[in-house]
Amino acid sequence: MAVRDRGIMKWQAAFKLPELAKTQWDFWRDNERQAKPIIDEHEAEEFELRIIYAMEYGHSVKLTVWDDGFTFDITGRVHYVDPPKLKAYGIASMFL
Repeated sequence: MAVRDRGIMKWQAAFKLPELAKTQWDFWRDNERQAKPIIDEHEAEEFELRIIYAMEYGHSVKLTVWDDGFTFDITGRVHYVDPPKLKAYGIASMFL
């Protein structure tokens, strides 16, 4: 005789609790975080030269940005870089 178990149906109500959902979301976010990459002076200078070259000739660049443990890519053309703040302005994003 087969066992007539409801399987996951009996647990679905427990996953609708807001506290449990928030705890699971926080747990997932903390597990997916990455350490901030360390860039030495040589790599920083190479990045600067590539960005300057791309600005001068109008080439598109793909920047990988680290923010609070997560990375995301920005693709576009850099129009201006503020040297003291090291911020790029005028990135016309083509794809995110």
